[in-house]
Amino acid sequence: MNALAQGTLTTKAVIIDKKNFFGNSPVSRQFAYSYQFSVNGQHYEGNSRDSDLRVGDSILIEYAPSNPDYNQVQQARTKR
Repeated sequence: MNALAQGTLTTKAVIIDKKNFFGNSPVSRQFAYSYQFSVNGQHYEGNSRDSDLRVGDSILIEYAPSNPDYNQVQQARTKR
């Protein structure tokens, strides 16, 4: 079972200068920056998958409390 499906915590992350190229992107040069966050003094990273974000931007991410290596950008919640 996916660790994120078992419940997550939310925290702030900062976009860092580490590029993640999309598919065939070394040719097209399209990329998204990584983000970094801390839990109990330990640093973790993830791929923002958002080419509009810039180094220094802050975003909310969610992570598995039992293993913060399992993390993702928090999806916008829609109001009903």
